[in-house]
Order: sequence, then C-alpha cells, then structure tokens
Amino acid sequence: MLGVGSTEEEAQSFERLFHKRLEDINLIIHKPYKLDASIGTCVSHITEGVTLFSMITTADELMYERKKKKSTSRYLRKV
Repeated sequence: MLGVGSTEEEAQSFERLFHKRLEDINLIIHKPYKLDASIGTCVSHITEGVTLFSMITTADELMYERKKKKSTSRYLRKV
C-alpha cells in the first residue's frame, strides 16, 4: 500500500522494484529454484463507494490474473 496521493506510475514503479529485488535475491542465494511472486495493485480515488475491502479485492483479482498468465507462460516455455 502506497498511500494517499499515490499514482499508477508509482504503483508500477513499486512493482518493478519489488521484482528487481527478487531477481537480486535469486542471484545471491544460488538455489535450484527461483523465488517469484505475483502482486496486484489498485490505485483509486477515495469516494463514498470505495472501501478498503473493495480496493484489496481489485488488487487481489489483478494478482490472480497475472499469476495465471505466469503459469501459462511457464508451461509454454517447457513445451
């Protein structure tokens, strides 16, 4: 969660930094597996109809969409 006044660009920057840090960790730990994560973000103006729960649900749905695409992509790389 970034906070009040955050922009979509800041959320995307956070995601890139998060994945870069995971890549750095993978280079350091030298394991036979790769650490990876799917994350979702939601940038919204706070209005009466927007709740924290609805924002978390939106971010969660995006995370699962991305995770599904990663799984498909990994499968295609192995074939």
